[in-house]
Amino acid sequence: MVLEATRSAAEGSLIGVSGDSLVLRVREAYAAYKAFGMLDVSAGVVPTLTVPNLDGTWMMRPVASSALEASGLLSPADLGGRARLEIPKGYGWLAVAAYNGEGYTSRELNRGKNIEGALEVHPLPGTALAPLGVFASFTGGSTGTVRARANRLVGGLVWQGARVRAGAIVAHAWGVRDLGTARALVLSAFVRVEPVDRLYLAARFDHVARDLEGAPSSSVSTVLGSVGYRIASPLEAFVAVSRNVPTRRAEDELPGSDFWDLRVVSRVVF
Repeated sequence: MVLEATRSAAEGSLIGVSGDSLVLRVREAYAAYKAFGMLDVSAGVVPTLTVPNLDGTWMMRPVASSALEASGLLSPADLGGRARLEIPKGYGWLAVAAYNGEGYTSRELNRGKNIEGALEVHPLPGTALAPLGVFASFTGGSTGTVRARANRLVGGLVWQGARVRAGAIVAHAWGVRDLGTARALVLSAFVRVEPVDRLYLAARFDHVARDLEGAPSSSVSTVLGSVGYRIASPLEAFVAVSRNVPTRRAEDELPGSDFWDLRVVSRVVF
């Protein structure tokens, strides 16, 4: 089980539960069974296949969520089931899943279900290039009471080394929010380096084209840099600076999206 805290008032609201208290909600809660040492089957509120894999590659989720999650195109968890098969000899894995849809933060608003398939291949296991992998996933489904199309295709490269974690992905979305005819594009590149023990240096660039059909363009670019230190085995601290740059149309649609951001983040791993 994974719990997280969220403000009780929705965006735009002033008052939630007991003012605007931090309340706990379930992010993941599932049962799993591993068969033959390679097949993992789970059911409940399960982690999805794409967002958790990208978060696990970069290993900087406390600093910032992935561009796919932040843009609302994919959720990190949902109610449903999944099966993941490890390919022998370190060649990677493949997985399939079926979800209720709408993500773990929202009630399912239609009878349609979402399906997701993902594959990660490491072509050179047992060599110095073993951390290099190719990742691809496809999600098909719908969202909202109108069952608007919500299909996503994601592909890219990952490097999952001990000292260096990096990746570059491109994602194409058919259907954005409740508009099934809209298309969006996400480009993301990230790296995390541990040059010496306990010191982390990280950077990420995201470009989200929110509407490929309309003109002028509506897109937001984000550059992020972070320095972190592992104070003790379970305790880490990070300082992160990011710059959000929208186009004029995107700024009109998302007031306040042109900003600098400075964060100090700590994480304790139990």
